[in-house]
Amino acid sequence: MSDVSITSYATLSYLDSQGLQRTVRINRPVFSIGRLRTNDLQINNSYVSRRHAEIIYQNGEFILRDNNSTGGVIVNGERITTRVLRSGDRFQLGDVHPVTFLFEIQAISPDSDGLTHTDEEQRTTDRLTTVIASPRSRFLNTALLDSAENITDFTLNRLKALNEFSRKMLTAGSIQSLLECLLDAAMETLPAERGVVLLWDAATGTLEKRAVQSRSGGLDVQPSLTIAMQSFEQNVAIRSFDASADTRYEATSSVVQQAIHSVMCAPIASTKRVWGVCYVDNLLANTQFSDEELEYFLALTQQAGFVLGNLHLIEELRATQERLINQEKLATLGQFASGIAHELKNQLSALTAAEILMSDTEDQRRRQLIQLILNAQQRMVAMVNEIRDFARPDSKEYERTVQPLVPVVEEALNFARYDPLVKVCRTKLQTTANPYVKLNRDKLMQVLLNLLRNGAQAMQGKPGELTVVVDEADGSARITVSDTGCGIAPENLQRIWEPFFTTKGSEGTGLGLGICRRIIEGHDGDITCQSTLGQGTTFTIYLPLAIPPTLPPST
Repeated sequence: MSDVSITSYATLSYLDSQGLQRTVRINRPVFSIGRLRTNDLQINNSYVSRRHAEIIYQNGEFILRDNNSTGGVIVNGERITTRVLRSGDRFQLGDVHPVTFLFEIQAISPDSDGLTHTDEEQRTTDRLTTVIASPRSRFLNTALLDSAENITDFTLNRLKALNEFSRKMLTAGSIQSLLECLLDAAMETLPAERGVVLLWDAATGTLEKRAVQSRSGGLDVQPSLTIAMQSFEQNVAIRSFDASADTRYEATSSVVQQAIHSVMCAPIASTKRVWGVCYVDNLLANTQFSDEELEYFLALTQQAGFVLGNLHLIEELRATQERLINQEKLATLGQFASGIAHELKNQLSALTAAEILMSDTEDQRRRQLIQLILNAQQRMVAMVNEIRDFARPDSKEYERTVQPLVPVVEEALNFARYDPLVKVCRTKLQTTANPYVKLNRDKLMQVLLNLLRNGAQAMQGKPGELTVVVDEADGSARITVSDTGCGIAPENLQRIWEPFFTTKGSEGTGLGLGICRRIIEGHDGDITCQSTLGQGTTFTIYLPLAIPPTLPPST
């Protein structure tokens, strides 16, 4: 058969038991056709004999032979025992409810790029590729299975393997472990040299590798993304007999450069969506995947898709549960804060009498002590208000007016310099623009003071540098607050906005940054954080630009 694979090949086209057009390539020196699965082409028709006929390639000719079948073989209307087939011949198996085949020979020749093409490229593509959906897999649709005596050992073994790996996948505790289990199953039960699992990433709009295996040990496996995307977008399993000769994939660099010959790709899908695909291939031309292996592979990936859907539901339930727990915490905190705020403020109000003492004395030592008392009072009131405001996210929106941004930042920085932690730091303000923003001065001051104090704490009371920059970028006013402190660990970077998450131990409430984000979002802006462990952290605030107010004409 090696001569055929170089100079020509033959195909049979017919309607299968589902009434769908099928075209198969005659890829063996002796190609058997019949009802048993052990045939090279198995026909689900009770009027077809178990091993009805065979096509023999001999001396450059394709010879059709009847294997003493009950219904006989008829070529172009004539019953035969043996017949040399010519391209365009039609033959049928049996004379009652027969199955009719169209035999064709396609001559191929190498072109300038070393690949092979026929004059009828689309028809060649159809013969090189098999595409099936879930209902056509006998491992998913058991109605397609034959009677027990006609089921081969290979089919039984794959049914057992499918059942075994389905149980393993159900015990997967994470999406990654599930994908690895799927790839283990595919590589263990299929004659594949390489395998890749890809999941759809909505953020990048691409299929991303999540698991890779290769029998040669290399992990630099480049699957054909053209085949993978077709499988993903159409939710179908694809088998390519010879991907490097398939005109549909010839321009794909991964197919050409790696000389990929036999490919299977199947969707990882649940009832609601397609999550990704599993892809396996062979580089050896003498190894090809069978119809049954394609059906088994699809069943395997479908089982993984159902488990993956369940894992996503579990993750969503966990996230919902965490939100409900946090809401319950906030509700309890709000009740607690409201209850103590009134009494605590009444007690703290007595400390305002210290202002009278301040005005009645010129003694600097006493004035410093009185100022410490007043500062402590302000911090305690601010802390109570912070907890109360965070626990009441639906409080009335604060008033905002259009103001220049730089004076607000300057005031916040000057005020922060009185803080003992900030006082030991070098502070620097850089402005390259003076944008106008619609803002609430007190709320924005609260954000800036929080960020400056956090930066000073990150330097752990040691001399460091706090840098504040005001400019414009991407059509927005921008404020950056940078420190040269200890930085934030990568695993904590996304958690810093979570309520009650803190790395400061008993010194922090875990609410400050969450409040900052809420205030900035209340200004229709955005706040981000970038940090390098051991080098420092930068918070960046973006606020919408506003048109400066028109000054009244001078009189």
